[in-house]
Amino acid sequence: MSALMAKWPAVRQAVYAVLAAVLATGAAVGWITSDQSDQWLGLVAQVLGAAGLVVAVLHVDRTPAPAPKSAVTLNVPDVESAARNLQRAQLRLSQAQQRVVATAAPVIAQGAAAADAARRDLERRLGG
Repeated sequence: MSALMAKWPAVRQAVYAVLAAVLATGAAVGWITSDQSDQWLGLVAQVLGAAGLVVAVLHVDRTPAPAPKSAVTLNVPDVESAARNLQRAQLRLSQAQQRVVATAAPVIAQGAAAADAARRDLERRLGG
């Protein structure tokens, strides 16, 4: 039956093609009317559709799905470790901030003194 399941779309397509050709030929030579041809095509489509549902139901995987794993697991030692790491990072950041201030403060003071001297020189030149 699994071989049929694998080939089911091709089987249905072949049946539709053969039936359409037979019914078109029958209507062309006058054996059946175009209304009868439409009715037969509709009936065959319903039968093949129902057969497809039966084949699908017979081949549904009924093995139970594994239980989903918990998305969030809280491990207290991990939380404590994270808290210690955060404290260490805050200490390193504070130390880095102090180094930046200690390094930048004299440079800023020199720049401010140079700017003040340049202002006084400009005022003197302009006669202020």
